[in-house]
Amino acid sequence: MNLKIRTRIASSVVLAMLYCSSANADLTFNGFASFVAGKHSEDDAPYLGYDNEISFSPDTMIALQVGSQLNNDFSVTTQFVAKGNNDYDLEVELAYLTYEIKGNWDARIGRIRAPFFYYSDFLDVGVAYPWISPPEEVYRIPFSSFDGVDTLYRGVHGDWSSTWQVFYGSLSENLELAGQSLTVEANDLMGLNVTIGNDWVTFRGGYVQADVTQEIPDAMALYFATLAGAGFGTLAAHVDPRTSNTANYAAIAAIVDYNDWLMNVEYTSISWDRPSFVYNDSAWFVMLGRRFGDVTAHITYANREDDPEFEANTIPTGVVPQLDQLSGILNSFYRNDKVSTVTVGVRYDIDASIAMKLDITNMDNEVAKPLYVGQPDPQEDGVLVRFGVDVVF
Repeated sequence: MNLKIRTRIASSVVLAMLYCSSANADLTFNGFASFVAGKHSEDDAPYLGYDNEISFSPDTMIALQVGSQLNNDFSVTTQFVAKGNNDYDLEVELAYLTYEIKGNWDARIGRIRAPFFYYSDFLDVGVAYPWISPPEEVYRIPFSSFDGVDTLYRGVHGDWSSTWQVFYGSLSENLELAGQSLTVEANDLMGLNVTIGNDWVTFRGGYVQADVTQEIPDAMALYFATLAGAGFGTLAAHVDPRTSNTANYAAIAAIVDYNDWLMNVEYTSISWDRPSFVYNDSAWFVMLGRRFGDVTAHITYANREDDPEFEANTIPTGVVPQLDQLSGILNSFYRNDKVSTVTVGVRYDIDASIAMKLDITNMDNEVAKPLYVGQPDPQEDGVLVRFGVDVVF
């Protein structure tokens, strides 16, 4: 099945009520799910939530979308999701009101999908893409939605079509780090995305900016308290993630689907207005695939390189013994990783709504440079094998 057709099917499931044409139906229900089993070769270095025991939780999920066309101009969409990596707790992923300004121009308010990547709008809908999940090295931002407003304008220009999105809002999420649930907040989240395409090629570009603050584990908090107590309070505040810092995010993508040949290229970059050791990186992947009837074979190379601003690290060593003892804590969080993966996979479309997939990913992680020289962390290489079934209903 043509990738564009699969993408349109997935997109229509996720955004069904945005373009709902039945004003008579009070409620419309759509759903999608992924059932995945996987095993990583290494026990002491889990990857994507998998260790060396077969697990069904990290990628398994089910979602139900409920919508209602209130009148000719307004509709409501809500999406409930239960994911295995969250103990199948039911969460409201999306909840927004859509106002149709014109036939090709909409405005939305509420909880909206965070548009960081090409596949963001249908990231959980596995039938939309060839892999079991898009390359984590690029799709690494752990936030899938934000609270705010956006506007979507869709245009047609001869054989080309375009979508323009402008958005503003905020998000607050809890992340597990060092065994603790820590809050990350992004305020004044704003950006622009532009997608242009024709029958066989699509280009996408986007820019996002936000003021980010992040809670830190107790061990890191002790480190910064010790640093301030030793007379380096200004430096501590300068690099402390709890101090608000402006993140700048840029993304470009190209998707080709021509005569059963597929190619996906995506590049993203995160930088900060003030020196930061957190999520300061660039990442990209290239996927080449070929359809043979209902079977699609593909290979993907993905790469992510952290670029923490070590030149900003003027924290002294050999002066305060306790700081030297705690420096290893920061090395475990802040380091210059170079992660690359090669994924080979095959997908079989049983029909338009069911796809079986097998992915094998070889991951190579090189710790290029720790925050403190002489305290590198061990490499965490391994092979991940996953088998899954994606459905829409």
